[in-house]
Amino acid sequence: MVRVKLSLSAEDKDTFAPIITETDLIKAIFPDIPVDIENTPHYRQCAWVAESYLRIQSNTGLTFEAIFLYLPIQKMYQCFDLYHEMDFSQIMNRFKELYAEKSILALLLARHRYPLTYVARNTKIPYATLASLKKRKRDIKKASVEMVASLARFLHVRIETLAELNI
Repeated sequence: MVRVKLSLSAEDKDTFAPIITETDLIKAIFPDIPVDIENTPHYRQCAWVAESYLRIQSNTGLTFEAIFLYLPIQKMYQCFDLYHEMDFSQIMNRFKELYAEKSILALLLARHRYPLTYVARNTKIPYATLASLKKRKRDIKKASVEMVASLARFLHVRIETLAELNI
């Protein structure tokens, strides 16, 4: 990485050099707060986790709510040691593996510890329909809006979170 010293004139406080180090950027934005990035291990870990989530979201189109079902923050922090020196495509591939294992509906049912019979009874959605959605044998995007809204309301998520995407 090319390191550039950043010096801002009074009229250019919102302008940064095209290539800048993290330390110089933080010093420019927060001049009164002494930050030593090199000796702050949690900063790098937080930045990597945040960027990983953003890359997964931009590549998949899934909601962050759905992404957090597969990779909760604790789990993502655990991935840091293994993946942080690799290209971001590696964490993306790991996410795709997790996504292929279980549907969003299956994860939500497990999270709430709801059996399908209980969900079917309370949402008035046929058990067979729920079972096929859970196993991804049926496309939830082809279901009625009323059914998906009822299921989302029951599981306490947004409708968009239940959308299964091809990634």
